[in-house]
Amino acid sequence: MTGIKSSVSAIAVHPTEPILAIAGAEGFIILWNYVNKGDPFYHNYDQYTKDNREKVKENQKAQEKNAKGDKDKKKKDEKEKSKRFQIFTTMTFTPDGSELLIGDYKGSILVFDMEKQEMIKPQAAQKTSEGSKVSPIKDIVVSPDGQYLATSDHSPAVCLFKRGYGPGDASDKLQ
Repeated sequence: MTGIKSSVSAIAVHPTEPILAIAGAEGFIILWNYVNKGDPFYHNYDQYTKDNREKVKENQKAQEKNAKGDKDKKKKDEKEKSKRFQIFTTMTFTPDGSELLIGDYKGSILVFDMEKQEMIKPQAAQKTSEGSKVSPIKDIVVSPDGQYLATSDHSPAVCLFKRGYGPGDASDKLQ
């Protein structure tokens, strides 16, 4: 596939349709029909202005320079990068294929509606951790009935969510 200018950070295959979902380091999403091939049938490139593309190039140059240099500076640049870009870390489709669940660098779970081809605004933020210590989501797994999803992140944590419920007390039992 041509046109991808930065690293691919997550991929997923639709459970019933010939669709490959691709997410990139600076927050792009591409949906591509791998049978028909050709151009992607969905992408959000238009959300990235010329200014944003220039920031991506600057960031890539800084990363190359830092690869040879100081570790502390590299950590600082990574923090800056995470502030500027929505960095997707993992994604998976729901079993019926109606939604694409996307984990990000900030510990959030985003939901992309496949029919409307847009992000769904959740009623409550779905995050794997609270406070200033946010850990990137490493993996998302959905139950066969699509009612539960589990996430793991880079901290020693696994979170279980019931679809349609907001944040609650961790000591509450799942219904």
